[in-house]
Amino acid sequence: MAKKTGLAQSAIWRIVEELINEGLIEEKGMATGRRRRAVTYGPTRSFVTAIIYNVEVLETLVAVGFLDGTWRIVERFPTPRVFEEFKEKVKESYENILRTHTLNESISKLVFSLPGIVNTEKRLLIHAPNLGWRDVDFQKEVTVCSKFHPIFQRRSFSGWERWTNWKKGQKSSEKKH
Repeated sequence: MAKKTGLAQSAIWRIVEELINEGLIEEKGMATGRRRRAVTYGPTRSFVTAIIYNVEVLETLVAVGFLDGTWRIVERFPTPRVFEEFKEKVKESYENILRTHTLNESISKLVFSLPGIVNTEKRLLIHAPNLGWRDVDFQKEVTVCSKFHPIFQRRSFSGWERWTNWKKGQKSSEKKH
């Protein structure tokens, strides 16, 4: 890395040490070269970087994503027609995830992929005709954790693919790019 970046070896070691201390990278193994063995580092899976709610008309998929690009579906539930019931389901699943996974408050994101017309800047679901939801202010309504500012997008295959790093042809529910 020193050769490629032009930084001194000591600077590289300080940066690597900082990234390890911040929990962003971890030792992945050893690589053997011509003259010496080198430690390899990579993104960590020690915390969830995204909790993703992929809301569909009949079913909502809940997935967790990690810094190394992998993700896993952790829950499915029928999408309620009544928004208040949906909020309760989100709260329950969020609490379950907190019990079973570690989040990093400065990095982890809450992501909603929604059907219908969405104003992503205002975090507003304008209309989801197949669900009967209209004018829902997610920033105000979905308050599972005030430390997270939810990210919203209109539900589409490309949107789901972007948040889950899905590649066509992969069969496992744990995907990696």
